[in-house]
Amino acid sequence: MVGTVPDGISYSAWLASLDDAALAALLARRPETLARQLRSFNDLAGLLSNPISVDEALRQLDRSAVQIAGVIGTLGPSSTADVQAALVRSGDVPSGHVKAALDRLTRSGLAWPDGRKRWQVPKAIIAKAGGLCGFGPPVLATAERTQFFVLRTALQTLGLDDARSARDAVFTLSAWAREEKAVAAAVKKAPASVRKALEHIAVHGPVRSLDDDAARWLAERCLLVQSGPDTVTVPAELVAFARGDRLVGVVRLEPGPSAAAATHDPAPLLAVATGMRALLALLDRSTVKPLQSGGIGVQEQRRLAKALDTEPDVVRRLLHLGGDAGLLSTGSRPALVTTEGMAWLEQADVPAAVDLALAAIEAGRIGPDGAAPLWGPSWVRTRPTLRTALAALVDHPDRPPLPWLTWRWYGADEDQLASMVAELEWLGLATTSGVQPWAAPLVAGDAVAAVQVIESVLPAEQDDVVLQADGTAVVAGRPSAALRRLLDRIARRESDRTWRIEADCVRAAIDEGADADELVERLRAHSRHAVPQVVERLVHDVGGQHGRIVVRASSTLLRVDDEPLAITLLRDRKLKALGLAEVQPGVLTSAKKPADVLAALRAAGYAPAGPPETARRRPAATKNQSRQYAGRTATPADVVRALREAAVPDDASLATVHELHPAPRAAARFDHLPTAERILLARAITDGGPVEIDYVDSGRRLTTRVVEDLHDLGGLLEGWCRLRDDERNFAPEGIIAVRPVP
Repeated sequence: MVGTVPDGISYSAWLASLDDAALAALLARRPETLARQLRSFNDLAGLLSNPISVDEALRQLDRSAVQIAGVIGTLGPSSTADVQAALVRSGDVPSGHVKAALDRLTRSGLAWPDGRKRWQVPKAIIAKAGGLCGFGPPVLATAERTQFFVLRTALQTLGLDDARSARDAVFTLSAWAREEKAVAAAVKKAPASVRKALEHIAVHGPVRSLDDDAARWLAERCLLVQSGPDTVTVPAELVAFARGDRLVGVVRLEPGPSAAAATHDPAPLLAVATGMRALLALLDRSTVKPLQSGGIGVQEQRRLAKALDTEPDVVRRLLHLGGDAGLLSTGSRPALVTTEGMAWLEQADVPAAVDLALAAIEAGRIGPDGAAPLWGPSWVRTRPTLRTALAALVDHPDRPPLPWLTWRWYGADEDQLASMVAELEWLGLATTSGVQPWAAPLVAGDAVAAVQVIESVLPAEQDDVVLQADGTAVVAGRPSAALRRLLDRIARRESDRTWRIEADCVRAAIDEGADADELVERLRAHSRHAVPQVVERLVHDVGGQHGRIVVRASSTLLRVDDEPLAITLLRDRKLKALGLAEVQPGVLTSAKKPADVLAALRAAGYAPAGPPETARRRPAATKNQSRQYAGRTATPADVVRALREAAVPDDASLATVHELHPAPRAAARFDHLPTAERILLARAITDGGPVEIDYVDSGRRLTTRVVEDLHDLGGLLEGWCRLRDDERNFAPEGIIAVRPVP
């Protein structure tokens, strides 16, 4: 990557020594460099060394590289052998491990060779090196946020002199923590669970739960630190004491290939498609009551789950996916099957399943979602996204997904990664052993190739069915599209390959225009053996009864060709609610609507014929896709060219965000913000990620917003406001503070 490196090279000089291709690749990995005007390599070095920029770059790296960055930050400029020696004290270090990690750090601009066979890191990494090595905050930092009376109790418990002020208490406790003998004496008297907890934290880092005795002992001495929403650790001094001469707890190694054999089974993906077909069929013949605020509530989800004989969580996932794929309407009138949904139902199983997988990857929805399904794109995007994580797994198809992704993304939330892997497994794109072979074409967006790969591992389609006397239809293999459509039309599905022919289903098919003789002939064409007489008689009996009663739209009129049957209807107590009256022999009337009369007659055991129901006006699909803006940023090649053509390097300020749209004095719009906050805002504009801002609107009201998909319009910034759940414009001068999203 580097040619001749001068002795004692500085960061900016090293950047200047890179060839154009290597420099452009580095800039592409650090997109904040493309969103502002860089006038020299000093400018570039300053931007890449900014704490916010460094923190964001570390989040994109793997745990091995981040750990080695922390080791160099702790040791100072170090050779490869120095880093190796520091790691060896904590475990075996494979050959090439350090060199490969240093290469990844170098390609991201987080380490560079100084010409003396040593590696250096930016000051921002040195400042946080302890945290990168797993030490956590020191006692001084944690005690400063503790109330005085709690500190005094801790001092008394440790047998230390009382303090007259909070400041004295903080320094006394901090001085005690730095005395190894004093810490050793206290730990020696502690319960065994405390020593066990310290060793576990020293090796593995923060924990989710501690033994009650250990937690109580540490908390009484102000030595228990909340490191995350549900994790705790101990101060850096105690971690150092527990580690002894070990600089890190355990060497972070890339997980190797899975020991389990890979199974290429598309059954989970096809099961998702089967479940979606059943859900769409149910929603098409019934209505759901949405929430007043929009979307489908929990009660309706449970009702649908009961009707489909499945779990509410599966229904929730399918509803979300149906909206993401455009098969169901969203918003204030949700759960209507769209025209695209009806077209999707006509597809064969494999292409239909591939369409769902592509929609899921595009939407990127993972894990439990508190928002009601079918109510807009309200989920929170994850980093990495579902597509990015799947693409990374595709590059390493034999790695166990969860351990490998946890190692691959240092900055990712482990719970979100677990939800992401669970989503990929539900979609049939990954297993505990690795990814499925059709994941690669899906990531590339090649639906045709994905269909071909899936069909290559499936058994041949089965075009015949075994019909039993009780109406059960069993398909030995994978049913063909034509056979599945026939069975879905006249039978009720009981499993993936089993249906049961029932009178209600046959009657519904005849209502739609089918002929009884035609249905029998189609069954004969697909039946492996002769169609049982009971099944033929069932179809013919339904066809023979169909139409004996004709319901005509009026107020409502019933024409009954069989006069004795008309008398029977008038006297049938089950039809009392219809209020039937005889107009003339064979002609009856009811005040109920035709649909209600038809339903009541069928419930009473009759088989009337009537006017076809008015077809639903199907809405068009509204896929829940994130908005993509074409950012007006420079390309890496443009920045490289500008830097090469720049004058002698200077110490120009890093304080302005590059103008993303031609406008007079556009850069000055952000001069009121500190440098770090301008860089954070520039990165949010570049990659569309979320950022928290304090904003003063035109009415001089101060609010805190989380905004994403920011787009520079020249005069205003446009983006999606989570507070308003809508797109909003922001005046740059109204943004008074910028922070990462907590």
